[in-house]
Amino acid sequence: HSLVNINNGGTMVKTPTFYVFKMYIPHHTNNAKFLPLTSSPTYEKTNNLNAVDVAATVDDSGIVNISFVNIDLNATRDVKVTLSGDNRYLFKSAEVVTGSSYKSYNPFGQAEQVNIQTLPASNCKVNGNVVEVKLPSKCVAMVRLKPEPKNGVSKMHLSGTINDIANAFSVKSGANGSIIVSSSVSMETPVLLSLYSADGKTLIESSKSLNAGSCILGNNIGKGIYFVKITGNNLNLTKQIVVGK
Repeated sequence: HSLVNINNGGTMVKTPTFYVFKMYIPHHTNNAKFLPLTSSPTYEKTNNLNAVDVAATVDDSGIVNISFVNIDLNATRDVKVTLSGDNRYLFKSAEVVTGSSYKSYNPFGQAEQVNIQTLPASNCKVNGNVVEVKLPSKCVAMVRLKPEPKNGVSKMHLSGTINDIANAFSVKSGANGSIIVSSSVSMETPVLLSLYSADGKTLIESSKSLNAGSCILGNNIGKGIYFVKITGNNLNLTKQIVVGK
């Protein structure tokens, strides 16, 4: 399969294969080396092939890249990966390439039907050296993990009181009608940030890997009262924000 298609007029489109190659770049950079797979879970066979295949690399900075292929055209697949050794890991990113149909492609002169998307926060969970992923049907996915710092700055364990958890996050309006979400802790799994208008309409949904610090949820938000909902593993809270620009 080609990486790009070019028509007689010189117009180029990126194929689904292009996006798979792009997503796999971490497997081939920063001196990444493939990790041995000592065991493979048994899956229902699809046309005499494993429904799910897995590959993993680790680079010089300790980042672990795990790629998955689910060839099942209809069913999602739950996969659990246990990394050997004493290291604990935090979520870094999760991406997926898939389409509404196994026949999906990127046509000339139209919006792309297949490209790299963020894997929803609810599909990925990291706990120490164990990764659990829910793979959409007919997809290729990449989950990246970073070593947990050993200097005491670590992931958030949501075991405090409701007030403790709520106080770990804050939202404020910034320049140019932006909304800034801040966290005093690092989360071990991605969280879903949602922005709602006062009448309950969903305006923005974004899956983020929240480390201690800030991220921008949206720009050029009009004046008004909004609500930011933060959901993730054992986390569900809502913050009100007033934007005036």
